[in-house]
Amino acid sequence: TEALRPYKNHLNMHFVSNVDGTHIAEVLKKVNPETTLFLVASKTFTTQETMTNAHSARDWFLKAAGDEKHVAKHFAALSTNAKAVGEFG
Repeated sequence: TEALRPYKNHLNMHFVSNVDGTHIAEVLKKVNPETTLFLVASKTFTTQETMTNAHSARDWFLKAAGDEKHVAKHFAALSTNAKAVGEFG
């Protein structure tokens, strides 16, 4: 994101890859569930670190949204595993 700083607009981007939970918790404190889009990138959609963070974000989002139907509007997946992506929501 530093290389693209001159092109910054009103969008804020956060990258989370650490599985310890602290980083995602700090990021989730800064974002609004109504205006946040999560991109989950995992070739197999089974990578432990990625899926742990994805499920943490999903759980946080559902507490605010209250309905599974909103997940597809706020989460996008980059994966070759269409079945697992569909199961995620």
